[in-house]
Amino acid sequence: MRPLLAIPLFALLASAPALANGSGTMSRPTEADYATAANTVQPVLDSLKAGQARQAIDRAFSENPMLDQVRGQLPVLVGQITTIMEIYGPIEQCELAKRDHVGSMFVKLTYVCQHERFLTVWNFRVAETGNGCIISQVDFKDVE
Repeated sequence: MRPLLAIPLFALLASAPALANGSGTMSRPTEADYATAANTVQPVLDSLKAGQARQAIDRAFSENPMLDQVRGQLPVLVGQITTIMEIYGPIEQCELAKRDHVGSMFVKLTYVCQHERFLTVWNFRVAETGNGCIISQVDFKDVE
């Protein structure tokens, strides 16, 4: 099966996060940081499981300050999510499969979601902006 196109929307990694301490090493996220990131993603997953692609995207990016710059791309992403749900069926459940980080301010959460007929992998990049967590990027593809 051919992988679906994944659209990364917001690349906030233009510059590396500031070093958290003076030792030349980046700090690691705490368990609380990962929990906050997962709580930021959960409403998006809930909307996806409810079959509401537009609401999922609105929830994902409503707090992102870059939204106005990419608003025209959102219907394409909504269309791709709708298509994947038509092909594979509704999402029945998702589980956190992997978590990664770039310093303590930027984490990547990877979920495997079970549809009625197949699996997909969803990557959410969550950034701590100083004003709270935002989802900076979402992509998805068929399970490999």
